[in-house]
Amino acid sequence: MLSPRSIITNLRPYAASVTLLLALAAGTAAPASAQRRRPQPPTPQAAPWMPITVGMRLGYDDQLSGTVLGGQIHIPVTRNGYVEIVPNGDITFLNSLKEYEFNADVLVSSGGRRGGLYVAAGPAWRNTIFNTRSPTAGRETKVGWSIAVGLKSSPLGRTPFGTQIDVRWVFVDDVIKPRVISFGVNFPLWRPRRTPSGR
Repeated sequence: MLSPRSIITNLRPYAASVTLLLALAAGTAAPASAQRRRPQPPTPQAAPWMPITVGMRLGYDDQLSGTVLGGQIHIPVTRNGYVEIVPNGDITFLNSLKEYEFNADVLVSSGGRRGGLYVAAGPAWRNTIFNTRSPTAGRETKVGWSIAVGLKSSPLGRTPFGTQIDVRWVFVDDVIKPRVISFGVNFPLWRPRRTPSGR
């Protein structure tokens, strides 16, 4: 049996060759390791969440022949604003009466943050004197529903607001069926930060 001393003695002539091979292996491993550590280009980030917008609108009820003043809040449900929750309210100014209405709409847009056509629908609460023939009739609040079809824009150029125009049908009572044509402006509560991809 070979002793440890004899094994070392037999391998001594090959020491230089082993050292050279180890040096070559280390030299080739270093560039490969450096290549693996090379910084990668940043991946495109997702578009920022569309901001909440608040706005006001002015319209005309061609069924009741009254001027309408209202406001709305657009709350995005999806990042790009294709679906929004839009609580909104109106005051209709008639000859001797003011009617109040509140709507809770779900809005679906064709263009999201870019604007475009939209459809909105949801429950509606109308406060008015429904029985105008009775001298003792008081104000009541009744629940129905409404639907709106319109067109809206994103903020125009460097202006801080976007616009909207729509037609709304309200179905609260068998007698009162308002139809309002309105024009509005919407102001974002913050300006979304642009991403590296430019979206």
